[in-house]
Amino acid sequence: FQIIYTDSFVLKHKDRIYAGLIYPKTLPNRHRRSKWYISKKEYAPNTSPPFATGLGFILTRLIVERIRPHFDWVNPFRMDDVYVGMLINRANITGLGIRYAKGERQFSGFNLPNQCKYQKDAVVYHKVSSHSCMKN
Repeated sequence: FQIIYTDSFVLKHKDRIYAGLIYPKTLPNRHRRSKWYISKKEYAPNTSPPFATGLGFILTRLIVERIRPHFDWVNPFRMDDVYVGMLINRANITGLGIRYAKGERQFSGFNLPNQCKYQKDAVVYHKVSSHSCMKN
């Protein structure tokens, strides 16, 4: 059994794909009352490297192998999704392909209490609100 890929992005980047609901360089949240508050002491730069939200993302094996040595160099950051972006940035992987999700279809965000945004081509969902939605 052999899978034949026709996706030009996959063919171009092959083993160097970082995919998900990617936030490009964002501003750290400096509002003290926010759940996502980041002090200058925790993270001094004014922008973060691109990162995929923690609801789910895909890393190829080569990327995982390349970021592993950096676990000892980059202090753990309390926001794990941002931390993975920091590690990937630090690893400076040539030919890295960052695949942005195409809308909410592949990496769906939050479902409301009485809503089930199930899509058959989705990769991951976050906070599935009911048993029937989970069964879908």
